[in-house]
Amino acid sequence: MEQRTTVGIDLAKEVFAVCVLNAAGEIMQRQRLRRVAFERWLAALPNPCIVAMEACSSAHHWGRLLAARGHSVRLIAPAFVAPFRKSGKNDDHDAEAIAIAASQPTMRFVAVKSVDAHGEGPASPQSARKVHPRPETAEKFGGNFGGKATPPKPVAPNTCTTSIAKTGINATTWLQDILHSRRSQTGGQQGLVCFVIVPIEQPAT
Repeated sequence: MEQRTTVGIDLAKEVFAVCVLNAAGEIMQRQRLRRVAFERWLAALPNPCIVAMEACSSAHHWGRLLAARGHSVRLIAPAFVAPFRKSGKNDDHDAEAIAIAASQPTMRFVAVKSVDAHGEGPASPQSARKVHPRPETAEKFGGNFGGKATPPKPVAPNTCTTSIAKTGINATTWLQDILHSRRSQTGGQQGLVCFVIVPIEQPAT
């Protein structure tokens, strides 16, 4: 490859698509590589190359590795790559579009994040929040996430609560009346009606 070639990479978990353009914008290489072969291919890239990827979580990881090897890394927002895709969306077309977008003189790029800013470090604020949630979050979900149960708060009755305190009522007739009243209020539209039946202890005689 010539120096200052532009490499577009469509990232994935296992199979990576690459597209290499020369200084004139002509395609010099296009292929798909599995992860191990992709890492060997990156190690063999001559310096310096312009390596472009869509901005995503894994792009920052690969960007740091490539920058450490002397390459110029350019991360591009996916919305800025889409106009350069010539035909249907697939890995090969995406890699080519990324390379073409990176060659545009007015293109805007996303800065590669450091390990701490990206949240990969063990002492990062993002990791700390995952291990120790905020107190208000724990209270919202009815517990402190520390293995100790918190008794649920009493729920105040609202205006939609209907209670039956009498005995001897035909339950089927009562439910039909409630459903008929509900349909009348909603203009005949179907809705979800929930009933909670609570046993009432009879006073001792």
